[in-house]
Amino acid sequence: AAQLFPIRVRGTQVRVVDAQGAPVAGAEIYRLPAGQGGLATPFTGQNARPAQTNGQGFLAGRGALYSGDKLVALAPIYATHAFTLYHSSAAPTARGLDAFVVAAAGIQTLTVSAANPLTLFNLEISLEWDARNDGTFLADLQNAVENASDVLFDVSEGQAALGDVRVYQAKEKWVSADVTLYASNSIHPRASMGGVVITPTVDIGIHGVIPNAYLPGQIHMGPHWDPFGQSEAELRQDWWLAFAHELSHYLFFLPDNYLGVRDGVLVGIDCQGSFMTNTYEEPYREFLTRDRWDAQETCATQSLAAHTTGRADWETIQQFMPWMHAPSSGAATNPGPAQLPLAVTRVHFVEPAGSIQSAILPARNFDLRDASGGEVTRLREAEAYLIKTNGTAMLEDDYIIGLGSTGAGSDRIKVRGAQTGDRLCVVAGDAVTQLGCTTVDEQSTSIRLYSLAGWQPEIEVSPVTSRTLAITVTQSVQAGQALHAQLLPAYGSLTQTLPIVSPWIVLQPAGPAYPNLFRGTITLDEPAFEGFVRVWAPAQAVAHEAMTQFYLSPGWGPNARAFGGANSSVWGPNARAFGGANTRAWGAHQRFMNAPVASGDGRVTIFNLDDILGESGASSLQALPVLPQAPPWLTHVGQAYRFKVVESTDIART
Repeated sequence: AAQLFPIRVRGTQVRVVDAQGAPVAGAEIYRLPAGQGGLATPFTGQNARPAQTNGQGFLAGRGALYSGDKLVALAPIYATHAFTLYHSSAAPTARGLDAFVVAAAGIQTLTVSAANPLTLFNLEISLEWDARNDGTFLADLQNAVENASDVLFDVSEGQAALGDVRVYQAKEKWVSADVTLYASNSIHPRASMGGVVITPTVDIGIHGVIPNAYLPGQIHMGPHWDPFGQSEAELRQDWWLAFAHELSHYLFFLPDNYLGVRDGVLVGIDCQGSFMTNTYEEPYREFLTRDRWDAQETCATQSLAAHTTGRADWETIQQFMPWMHAPSSGAATNPGPAQLPLAVTRVHFVEPAGSIQSAILPARNFDLRDASGGEVTRLREAEAYLIKTNGTAMLEDDYIIGLGSTGAGSDRIKVRGAQTGDRLCVVAGDAVTQLGCTTVDEQSTSIRLYSLAGWQPEIEVSPVTSRTLAITVTQSVQAGQALHAQLLPAYGSLTQTLPIVSPWIVLQPAGPAYPNLFRGTITLDEPAFEGFVRVWAPAQAVAHEAMTQFYLSPGWGPNARAFGGANSSVWGPNARAFGGANTRAWGAHQRFMNAPVASGDGRVTIFNLDDILGESGASSLQALPVLPQAPPWLTHVGQAYRFKVVESTDIART
């Protein structure tokens, strides 16, 4: 039987020292009881927080040790706004960590070393909706985050993982969080490369200094991700693998290795073995060292990294985190560590400020029904929107939660974040528009869709300044029929998500020569770099609505490139609020160095292949509900976009 050694007896205490034998204060000790599986947990103090070693390196406490217990010490070395670097007493192995095993009574001495670094990244995740009434979703989210942390631990050779992860509800911290989790089922995972920085940051490329290579940015995720379109399950393995991949962009400054440039054309490549090439196959669950990089022509000459920094995966990681150790050249690939065996990833769900009880209805699927007969109808690429009314009849306080689409075909849509009085609209723009809107209440379970022949507004959104957008609508209407337009920003201001002010206007006819053309401009008090434009014909027996979403590049917003100046010190001051961190949402629309713009839904990223790192001015990207003047031989198979670029010298900022 295992022997008990009470830790409160000084002769059996745990002591932590460094590689020179000097005592280490402030270290935490993790223990896995003999014969048990699972995760090692820290010894805790009276306040239930992890206990720490004193100035002599001893851990005081009331716990107990048994022979066969496994111990790991973590000593904090360096902390920034993004992470804490620890030195560990346990080296990574293929299965996890080589923990110290208690064998006999006496002082148990654990030696921490720079040879065993562990970087724990702290994240803030903001949910677009209030999910407090959906305990199953929150439990699944916690499990998915913990699994993504395991993947990071694996691909980093046991040197990085997630630490404290705080989850906020209903868009709280939406503009400053590291991760924004949308309600939409159509979001493609995407991240700003190096977006973890808090000020514009330079890099060194193959042609010299790359100014403002990295801006504060974000990771965008939805609740569902299946790259093969075969599953509707949420927050499962494909999701957490994709999340770990996006974290590698965001935290490790790594580009994708499945894209390359060949003969001036953007092409798909297979940089074998790299996690930045293929997230889902085990042989790719590594970062590449220089020798494995140079052994593949696609990596060394065609990859985006080859055309920009010239660095292999591990060289980029060490450029920004020099304390991490790359595998030795020529060394056999380590398939592990298979699991992060320490309970260091802690997910905290933060109650909304000033909120006592959630009024949000539980998430539910709404059936799509044909209005003429009431039968359930299956629609392809129908888009769903939840118009949050804030319980008032005023339009100006409305905002939108995009719910995604029916994809290749579905007869239902999942609605999240709704409360009584909100409006749900579903629109399918095919040869004949099918549209339905309903007011949500506790009994709502379906939405009726009407066929609206002739209703297919072509909406064009053009930024004039950072606060003014011009709206042009092409749509045939009856004599005397008005068209209204409303601008619904995604954010309230540069530092606050809510309240959102959503002004609306009556569009004006362009003139007798253009009877189907209507125009108007809307000016906001704050810049709108992402949002929706809603167009509707009032006083109709059946709702006539249309919706389009737009995204603007950082060039239209606060001059983030100049704000605070370029900073070659990656991790910056130890304060998230310094510099651009509180406006990191702006950087979310710039994915790869100076890639001009990317859509917030992650479906589109646009590169300037003539000069990948060159300035591209200000640009806008608009999701189109219908293809304008599409020839009859074209079939609409997915989301269409309108892309515009304005030279930087022509940008008007206010």
